[in-house]
Amino acid sequence: MLVPVNWSNNHYDYVSDTALDKFIEAGVVIRFLRGSGWVIVGVDPIRLYPQMGDYRGVERRSKSK
Repeated sequence: MLVPVNWSNNHYDYVSDTALDKFIEAGVVIRFLRGSGWVIVGVDPIRLYPQMGDYRGVERRSKSK
């Protein structure tokens, strides 16, 4: 699915939903359009999906026997 984005250079374009997280993390997207309206990066809540192995907390899963 393509998502409308507003780049940091103030141009508008469409990017794939799978690439959107990477562009947000790189700081090149200032806002994007979702069903509820425009989302401003750094202002509105955004759910980014961490890569496997990024978790730095305590392991709480039980070990198999």
